Amino acid sequence: MKISEENFLVEEIMEGLEPEAIPEVSAVELLAACRTRHVIPRVCTACGEPFLWHRYSEIKRFERKGVKAPQRCPKCLDLEQHRPSVCVERQEVWCSLPCEVVNLPEKWEEFHTGAPHDLPCWKMVVKGSQFGASWAGRIDLFAPRPIEIGETVLIREREAHHLVKRTLRTKGIGIASGVPGATLTVEDEHPYAEAPEEAEEVLKEHRYLLLHPIEEPAECRMVWATAHTKTTLKGLGRQYGANLNGLPLRKWEISGGVRSGRKHTTAWLAVVDQAHPVFVKGWGDVEIEEEYS
Repeated sequence: MKISEENFLVEEIMEGLEPEAIPEVSAVELLAACRTRHVIPRVCTACGEPFLWHRYSEIKRFERKGVKAPQRCPKCLDLEQHRPSVCVERQEVWCSLPCEVVNLPEKWEEFHTGAPHDLPCWKMVVKGSQFGASWAGRIDLFAPRPIEIGETVLIREREAHHLVKRTLRTKGIGIASGVPGATLTVEDEHPYAEAPEEAEEVLKEHRYLLLHPIEEPAECRMVWATAHTKTTLKGLGRQYGANLNGLPLRKWEISGGVRSGRKHTTAWLAVVDQAHPVFVKGWGDVEIEEEYS
């Protein structure tokens, strides 16, 4: 693999690797590694495939356990530990500059994977379902400890592809649906190593955010902004509407409302700065103008 001389951080990132041991990684992954200095390319000693070790998020965990950097890829480790699903690919798709946490959508909850060797972390999940039965979007956040408002963090967006085992079964719903003999196909997931023989492999994609507290001056801000809309059938009572606008550095969106469409909310978790603000503008009985920058 040829590495451009312009990438002056490569030597530091690949510290300790012999030239022939440098794995083949995509240009995007290599660039992310060189910019953040927190990702180290490695070669799995079990299957021989290349993988990236996300040093920043995992080094403390390995230090606490008193072991060295991983020698095997996530897939081989998952298979050995009989995980419910097997990670076949994981990559970092975006990383923020040092970012101040302005507000948060929910409270942190302690999270355990159930695997005996895993240390607990903290998780926050926000879904559009919190705004109503007709909804879209989900945001998963993880952190090594509860992140508080005012702290500075790095936000790292990851995409993972996991192999799961599933079986399909038919469930009768005639009474509930009002249609005699009506059925519904239900998908059941099973632990990968303990799935029945007839189970099929399915590849699932999952995106999530990792928040890592750091001691550096913030260069941007993470904000939670919402826009609420409500109308009434005959035009009576309070009616109002709002929109979210702007070109933030990065945003993740959820939305939801009642099925009639008369009440709806859109929410953004966004990374902003002075040049990339987010605006909330409302009208009607609840007029509002807010700017996050």
